[in-house]
Order: sequence, then structure tokens, then C-alpha cells
Amino acid sequence: MRDFAQNDAALLVRPAAGNPTFADAVKRVWAWLSAPVQAFFQRELVMRELTALDERSLHDIGLTRSDIGRVFDRGYVASRFSPNAACS
Repeated sequence: MRDFAQNDAALLVRPAAGNPTFADAVKRVWAWLSAPVQAFFQRELVMRELTALDERSLHDIGLTRSDIGRVFDRGYVASRFSPNAACS
């Protein structure tokens, strides 16, 4: 016990960058697990905000009410807003 009390400073030293700790691994796993949940809530927030807009505001940003559900479809967005797309 006395050795532990005398060497407690060694316990506070952060390991070298090449040696990940268990806490680093837990942080990476948590970030990996929580990313889809955070993305879902972010999409829900955007959907609520877009749904609350009136037709004129949607037209100002180049959307219609029927486009709101497809905002997160990458293929739709790429085709709709590409430089070669016809202006609506």
C-alpha cells in the first residue's frame, strides 16, 4: 500500500500516443454506437424545421413540400441540385 501511495504520480501519467488505453477504446466504441442515434435525431430536427416552413420559404431554398421527405436521399439531392439539372 505504501508503494502505491508513493508512486501515485506514475498512475496519472498519460500513455504515449502509440499506446491506446482502455478508456480510448471505450470512447471509440461509444462514438461508433452513438453516431447513428445522433444522426437520426439531427435528421428529425431538420425534418421538423422544414415541415414548419411555409410554401414560399420552401420555394426560396429550392424545395417543395413533397421534396421534404427526400432531403436526406443523396441520389435525389445530387440529381436535383447538380449544376446540370434544369432550373425549376
